[in-house]
Amino acid sequence: MKKGIHYWALPHTLNLREKMEFAKRLGFEGIELVIVEKGELQLDCSKEELMTIRQAAKETGIEIISVSSSLNWKCSFTSDDAQMRKKAGEMLRKQLYIAAELNSEVALALPGFVTADFISDEIHPSFRTHEEEDYHPGLEIIDYNTAYERSLQAFEEIAPIAERVGVTVGIENVWNHFFMSPLEMRQFIDEIGSSYVQVYFDIGNVQPSGYPEQWIRILGSRIKRVHIKDFRKGYSSVQGFVNLLSGDIDFVKVMQALHEIGYNGWITAEVNEKWDYPEFAAKASALALEQLLEERSNSNV
Repeated sequence: MKKGIHYWALPHTLNLREKMEFAKRLGFEGIELVIVEKGELQLDCSKEELMTIRQAAKETGIEIISVSSSLNWKCSFTSDDAQMRKKAGEMLRKQLYIAAELNSEVALALPGFVTADFISDEIHPSFRTHEEEDYHPGLEIIDYNTAYERSLQAFEEIAPIAERVGVTVGIENVWNHFFMSPLEMRQFIDEIGSSYVQVYFDIGNVQPSGYPEQWIRILGSRIKRVHIKDFRKGYSSVQGFVNLLSGDIDFVKVMQALHEIGYNGWITAEVNEKWDYPEFAAKASALALEQLLEERSNSNV
């Protein structure tokens, strides 16, 4: 497996190129970038600006693993507002084109929400994007069947576009009261029936209500990318997320499950930097991933 790191885990004191260079020095082979409202990577970036980012990655010797978007939290495929659903589709299409220009194989997408009630004005600051002071999604509650139908239609429509640009949509399991089991997520992917719509599996997001190793075995080859983070029992909010190997996830079982399904791709640390100690989260993630992958390698000898 290859070690990757999320943009938000890297020091906020650095610009994008410096983040790439810092990640590379720590031994990461790839970086997941994030489209934001205010920052170096936005939906309306020109081709020249995107080529500058792509060139920076090439010169740094780091791969752009995937392209996600913080704007997905504000604009849902399952909303009761038809204009909001339309906007969500337009944004994902732009995200696919951006990923293609950046020579990235995957665009991360959220499937929509029944609700996202874990988000509030009192949310811990480390969960917010530092570039976005007005981070506040709508918290409408959508009928579950309606949410499923709307999301399915949206991704069936996006699949041929993803194939045309050569970028896979990776749907992430998040805290949205939607896709509450791996069986349901597997069914959803199979109903779409496109190799260009797959799963971006998040290990940590499953822990409060399930077992990530079970999800991995059930989703199997549908997993295109993996986010790795840790979670401590006894919490029901984002405060439960902790640095890798500091929580209660059984990573021995997780790594074994990934091996069993033949996953040999990117494993990307999606953690939040510590604002007062901006280098800590990335350094801790590098050490943790080195340990996990070394143990996995030794167990296969």
